[in-house]
Formats: sequence, structure tokens, C-alpha cells
Amino acid sequence: MPGSRAAAHAPPVIRQPCRPRRASSRDRAWPQPGDLHLMAIAADEPVGRQLTECRRVPVDLELIAEEDTDALEREGMGAMRQRRVARLARQARIQGGLLAVEDLAHLTCTSPTTVKRDLAELRRRGVAVATRAHLPPTGAAVPTRVQAVRLYLADVALPEIEHHTGGAVRVRDALAEFAQVATLFAQGMSVSAIPESAAIGSDLASDYLAVYERTRRRHPPPCRLAELVDPGAARNDPQH
Repeated sequence: MPGSRAAAHAPPVIRQPCRPRRASSRDRAWPQPGDLHLMAIAADEPVGRQLTECRRVPVDLELIAEEDTDALEREGMGAMRQRRVARLARQARIQGGLLAVEDLAHLTCTSPTTVKRDLAELRRRGVAVATRAHLPPTGAAVPTRVQAVRLYLADVALPEIEHHTGGAVRVRDALAEFAQVATLFAQGMSVSAIPESAAIGSDLASDYLAVYERTRRRHPPPCRLAELVDPGAARNDPQH
């Protein structure tokens, strides 16, 4: 049947229907105008495995962000699309999923060839973009430093975070890195310039940025985010 053939050739992330979800603490940012809830291929699935056999995970993606309008007005449609491609990919990654080139093409209403060119240009400029076909050097797992930041923003006490991470990271150092990345972004610095300014790798900066993007959309925003990120003032020291 025509409908069956269309479904067979749909992008991997689109084959699984979206389902309504009950509100929970994880969903405080969902739904917001411009958000999408999708089923993405789990980041730990081997690249060579058949898509129909891959486990999928739910991800909330910010399809439309306030920065898009500024990029469109100042740099044009191509620049806005590239920002969107990078944002969607990094947000899926920190939630345990990876998008394929075909997924990104579908979500940005363009062709896979165009997305591949966008990805090449983004990486040429030093912007980390993890996709199903291109993992960061650190692999699919989200770094422990990023997990520590997410726990802190979820109101977990510092001693509990240290216990959860097994002392693998200095939590305050991770929070300071996150605060610097998020503040620079909030002040308008380009994503490609942030890693050098913050003196960290582009993959880690991308993960921190994805955490910030998702957390800032909660209503009300977490108090701890305001403690860490204030574009108009110096950062405060994290509290227990």
C-alpha cells in the first residue's frame, strides 16, 4: 500500500509515533511553543545495526528558539538552519539519543545532502555535532561532568552528586565550566567561539550548552540556573 511504502522510507526518528505523556518533574519544560517530542535511536546502539532493531529513547527537542530569529535577520536562512541542526543534535545527545542525517533533514525541511554540507561547515568552524554517523571522540556516553551539572540543576545536593558520580569529577569545577559556557552563550557569543574562550573541548561545550538550552525553558526556571548564569552580572558560587 502507498502508506506502507511511505512509512518504510520515513526518517528513522519519525517511524515511531509520538505519544502523550503524563506530566512529571522531567517534563517541566514540556511542552513549550516550538518544542517536539520524538523517539530517537539510542546513542549506545551500534552504528551497523539495522534501524528496525535499534532501541529508541524519547527526546524533547527545541525546534524553534529565540536565537533563530536573530540568526535569520542577521545571517540569513542558511545560518539559521545550521544553528538549528546543531541544536537539535546536541539536545538529542544529552537525552541519550542520536539523530541521523535523514532525521535532521526532515526536521529542517531540507535534503540530506544539504544537511551533510551544513554538518561539514559546522565542524570546520569547530562546532561539535554528534549524529548517528559521527560520534565525538569521547563516545556515545554523556560525560560525568555533564551528568553532575544536570543533577545540580535538578536540586540534588552537592554531597549526593559526588556520591552519584563516585568522586570521578570535582563537581564545583564542572559547575564553573557550565556557568562560563552558558553565560557566554547568553551574552551572545557564537557557539564556535565558546570552547576556546572557556578553554574546554568543543564536545564538552556542546553538551553543557544543550543542558542550558533545555533547562532555561522550564517554568519556572530553576533557581540554581539563575545562580549560575546571569548575563549581566558575575556568577555566584554554587551553594549546597
